[in-house]
Amino acid sequence: MKRIVCIEDEASLRRDICEELQENGYEVIEASDGVEGLQLIRTKCPDLVLCDVRMPNMDGFELLRQVRESSATWGTVPFLFLTAYGEREHMLKGLRDGADDFLTKPIDYDVLLARIETSLRQVHRVKEYVKKTQGTMQKELDRAHIMQRDLLPSHEFQRAIEAACNLKLTSHYEPSTDLGGDIWGLQLISATKVMFYLVDFSGHGIAAAMNTFRLYSKIDSEPIGDLSPARYLERINSWLCKQLQTGQFATVLIGILDREKSEFQYAAAGTQPPIKIDFQDKEIEVGDGKGVPLGVSDGVIYEDRILSLKKNDALFFYSDALIEHGRKEKLNLGQIGLEAMVLKVAGRKSLLSVEDIIAPFLELAPRPLDDDLTAVCCVWKG
Repeated sequence: MKRIVCIEDEASLRRDICEELQENGYEVIEASDGVEGLQLIRTKCPDLVLCDVRMPNMDGFELLRQVRESSATWGTVPFLFLTAYGEREHMLKGLRDGADDFLTKPIDYDVLLARIETSLRQVHRVKEYVKKTQGTMQKELDRAHIMQRDLLPSHEFQRAIEAACNLKLTSHYEPSTDLGGDIWGLQLISATKVMFYLVDFSGHGIAAAMNTFRLYSKIDSEPIGDLSPARYLERINSWLCKQLQTGQFATVLIGILDREKSEFQYAAAGTQPPIKIDFQDKEIEVGDGKGVPLGVSDGVIYEDRILSLKKNDALFFYSDALIEHGRKEKLNLGQIGLEAMVLKVAGRKSLLSVEDIIAPFLELAPRPLDDDLTAVCCVWKG
């Protein structure tokens, strides 16, 4: 049963309108002025409002203004004005302010019922169209999520890298409800070197997702080769400065695990610092994530940095969702809290997984996340 709020200060007319509507199968809630009517609209969420123009305390125009300025769902309710015959200026003002239709007094109830049916039918059509469109958009969004996830290193590829470089790799990727700008990847440079990268593009939605596809293709088609991480970052930065729109940027970590030198050489562009986990001494070493984000300014010089490694040390890489969502949701994280969380696992066996590290977050963080979460753990077995 459709619900109508009828707002009319003349009691006898209001009674007649309500009786007519009820006889035709509508649930009717009545009010005698705009103040009372606004409260009913807010609390009862009607399917349609029938409102007089001239009323005490709050007239119909002020009521309409407050309804249309609301961001709540009742702010879009169909609104039909009742006005005295010949008040043309009222009709024009009401239509400009967002009224859907006008009925003149004395009321022709056949016309009233027809106008109400028409308004409700139009709303139904719009809702059905929106529902259908949202369903289509959700399907497309789901496909885009799958395509973006397919950019990440496959299970088979990670196992191949593990075998080639004597590593243990585990990762966790949890997308937000939106399309996002997170991506991570691997490149096998040689039998003794493997490159890691973790990228977080600014923003959310299609634009951020498209940028991940662009960068993935760039890195895939132009591997790092003999370049150091810093020089490679500079090359990527120059390219991104030509690709990204104003205001877009990417925070990036790129590093090379070198088994011969027993080190992780990396360069950063405003990202979360990598963390080395030393299981032998039960301690961690936090790297440096400082650097100008990519795409901000061409010609930026980046710095190569080193984390020394020994057998069974682990490297932990992660996106800022781990910190920002953790801080926002009062999980006592933030960078310091995160480091404390990582330190807790340093006394465990070396062959841990990334889920062991971020278990407190995974257990307590409310879903859905408002940003993509990426976390990678690499244990060097020597």
